[in-house]
Amino acid sequence: MKIIKLTRGKNALVDKDVFERLSKHKWFFEDSGYPMTNIKEDGKWKKERMHYFIMEKKEGKIIDHINRNRLDNRKSNLRYATYSENFHNADISKRNTSGYKGVHWHKQTGKWRAMASLDGKQ
Repeated sequence: MKIIKLTRGKNALVDKDVFERLSKHKWFFEDSGYPMTNIKEDGKWKKERMHYFIMEKKEGKIIDHINRNRLDNRKSNLRYATYSENFHNADISKRNTSGYKGVHWHKQTGKWRAMASLDGKQ
């Protein structure tokens, strides 16, 4: 395991085999919590997240941080996931008032309501 220094006093964890390649870029800590760098693609500058330098992009998939720590970019912590799978692994929203995923206050009945879905079905 190696450490890549970011801005704002943050560090990203990476595997030894990708450290040298990643070290060629200047990395910064973005408000989203991801380590980012700027790359020039087709003559235009764009931001790129560190985990996309470690695993290739796949159509219909995103790269999920298993332990939800966006600074832990070791291969053992990264996996391909669908948007739905990634959503299920996401932290609870800051706006959540129940403290539980899928539970919300139903104003009309004055009661808590739970909802769950799998493969697009409720």
